[in-house]
Amino acid sequence: MTEEHVVLLDEQDKPSGTLEKYAAHTLNTPLHLAFSCWLFNEDGQLLVTRRSLSKKAWPGVWTNSVC
Repeated sequence: MTEEHVVLLDEQDKPSGTLEKYAAHTLNTPLHLAFSCWLFNEDGQLLVTRRSLSKKAWPGVWTNSVC
């Protein structure tokens, strides 16, 4: 099975390499490309999600709508 990778960035936000996804998400997370999405309903309430308990990185943590 092929591992997922993230694009690493230098201090000028220029690509500087890649790293296996789970190696990049630690207490010392290196700078890398990512995205987040915040969803609000008509009343302005934010939708949050709870990460699956089976996730390798931060299982069970409440987080933004999509990441």
